[in-house]
Amino acid sequence: MNSQRSRLERVEMRKKKKKKRLIIISAILVLFIGVAGYYATNLLSALSNSHDENLKTDAKKVDIKQEPFTMLLVGIDQYDLESEKKSGGRPDVLMVATVNPKEKSVRTMSIPRDTYVKFYNSTSKGKITDTLSALHSGSDAKAKNQQIVKQVEQFLDNKIQINYVAQINFSGFMDLVNAVGGITVDNKYKFQVPFYGGKMLKYEKGQLNLNGEQALMYVRTRKNHKGTGSIVPAEMENDNDRNRRQQEVLSAILGKMTGFTGVTQFSDITEAVGKNFRYSFDMSEILPMFNVYRESQNNKESIALHNYSLKQNEKWFQIVPEGERQRAIAELLKHLGKEYDKRAITYDHTLDPFEAKTLEQIPKQVPQKAYRNSDSTGTNQSNQPSGSTTSNGR
Repeated sequence: MNSQRSRLERVEMRKKKKKKRLIIISAILVLFIGVAGYYATNLLSALSNSHDENLKTDAKKVDIKQEPFTMLLVGIDQYDLESEKKSGGRPDVLMVATVNPKEKSVRTMSIPRDTYVKFYNSTSKGKITDTLSALHSGSDAKAKNQQIVKQVEQFLDNKIQINYVAQINFSGFMDLVNAVGGITVDNKYKFQVPFYGGKMLKYEKGQLNLNGEQALMYVRTRKNHKGTGSIVPAEMENDNDRNRRQQEVLSAILGKMTGFTGVTQFSDITEAVGKNFRYSFDMSEILPMFNVYRESQNNKESIALHNYSLKQNEKWFQIVPEGERQRAIAELLKHLGKEYDKRAITYDHTLDPFEAKTLEQIPKQVPQKAYRNSDSTGTNQSNQPSGSTTSNGR
């Protein structure tokens, strides 16, 4: 009788322990779901606040899980959203990204900030980042944003439409780098530049771990400024090297973000994206877009846009040779799975020396000798003549 009572007591005790464990596990699950929900709500709230209908483009809607698409990444020369809203901000960085989900690949191309172009819907010419100056002061936000998009599309001969736009200002960029825990870059040259507030930032050659401030100046530095204490080697004093650094940093940031495994890590970027980041894509497209980029990590390439410096009327301009511009357009079209000029891809800027001394002397045609294997006609799938290329893109 006593043994039976003991067995019943042991069974009852096991039931109580099991019930207690279930209560603890349930409490942990409820807590986890609550915390995850809190972070997810914060993240979604920040992302939804960053959505800007004024950035919507005229391009047709695409299925980003299946169809190639383009995105224009714009770095705005402002440190806070309010100043940006008042003045519109000047584009300091312009980068075109093409994404091919079927090939699981990404291509990026930076357009030098001082590239000489004909302004969209204007008779004036100047630096591409000064494109907003072609608008009258009363233009609304949508008109200003569309001006940037149309200017870039014109640079691409209107053969490539921009599907999406993402803009970030300097503060947002620094916050984002800090939120992902900093980034690692392979610095090719030793240099130093002043930061705001009198701080001097020094960069040693080799692999460096950068915080937000350091990363911002790493992508912005291009020249020495007299009287500031800056020491910048000649190899860095051009847009080609700066564009390379911009793409390196973008890749590092996205690489960090695609490596996130927990909701708490995503919550760290909510403040950064919420205040200083704006984009045109819909909320429903964020996760698919993120997954496409994650799957493309091993197939990313940068398309270099070689250019030359030319000074006129005390202003420096970056000149992209016509053949080089056409080559880049063909590379992007090819990646998007569209018809492209195969001959344009054979353009070699080293065979086309830049000799113009003034803006008026810039050649509008591409010499025959500038194409590799120029004896063969190749396959030309564009409407441009095979012997020369002309365009109103610049």
